[in-house]
Amino acid sequence: MRSTSRRVALVSGFLRPDALAVIRVRDRLIALFIERDLGSERGEALGEKIRRYRLVFARDPELPVNVGFVVESERRVRTVHAQAEGQRVVASAVTVLTAIDEQLRRDPLGGLWSDGNRGRLTRDLPALAAVASGPILTPGCLADGDTLAALDDRGATLLPALKPFLRT
Repeated sequence: MRSTSRRVALVSGFLRPDALAVIRVRDRLIALFIERDLGSERGEALGEKIRRYRLVFARDPELPVNVGFVVESERRVRTVHAQAEGQRVVASAVTVLTAIDEQLRRDPLGGLWSDGNRGRLTRDLPALAAVASGPILTPGCLADGDTLAALDDRGATLLPALKPFLRT
């Protein structure tokens, strides 16, 4: 069933995450932009994607945003983190993470995300202070026809800190 809610663009399609997970843990909200990586993009393309996230969220360098690349292998983990290290030219609080698909599927909340130095459980990722409770979003809320450039406006209400980055 398709949502009839209004859709908003995340910085005019400049960022096109495969998914946005908003995870509430007690009084914190974790914003986790998911990039599903099948290994088909060259390292330079990954670096450019990471640079765009950091550039966009540099407007608020204190905003804790997590960008999680779900990859197939340890080799790809190293490639993503090497590219992330090379894209530190902009000050932002974007944390680039990786998780191996098979491990994450077994336990999504208990799965480990690596920042290149250490592993963290999903519930221990950098977070925002939670506002009032909101709706539970369903799978597909980022879907908008053939593109993934739209964010269901309910996501914006859950994460008011993202509001300046949305284009209605």
